[in-house]
Amino acid sequence: MRVTVRIEDEALLKDLKSLSKAAQGAALGEALMVGAEAVGGFARNNIQAHDLIDTSALVNSIETRLAKASGSKAEAEIGTNIVYAAIHEFGGVIKATAAKALHFVIDGVHVVTKSVTIPARPYLRPALDEHETEIGEVIGKELAKNIRRAL
Repeated sequence: MRVTVRIEDEALLKDLKSLSKAAQGAALGEALMVGAEAVGGFARNNIQAHDLIDTSALVNSIETRLAKASGSKAEAEIGTNIVYAAIHEFGGVIKATAAKALHFVIDGVHVVTKSVTIPARPYLRPALDEHETEIGEVIGKELAKNIRRAL
């Protein structure tokens, strides 16, 4: 069975088009960015909770940007350009390559070694996974604001 509805009320048609625009394209991108900024904030908190040796550079490097927003799709990117960010997120082994050994100081003690295993201390993925509900809520609230404005 197929049902067809024809709307002839011009004012209603105009309102329906406004509603559609309020939840698409740039408006959708704006709402997504509110969510992305929330993820960035949670990631910053996670970095500080791990109590890394140099947290300020990594904390301050977390950025968000709108990658795409058109029609009913929007994408945001959240991340950092800090070279050592991935090893903190995923863990790994750092090996001496440009010299015979690695040298660093921990609590005033000089350490010389051929390699160091860094444990995974995820900060970005948990920011998304552990706060899905809150992120969805802030995106929903922003979309609702756009829809109310359109009406």
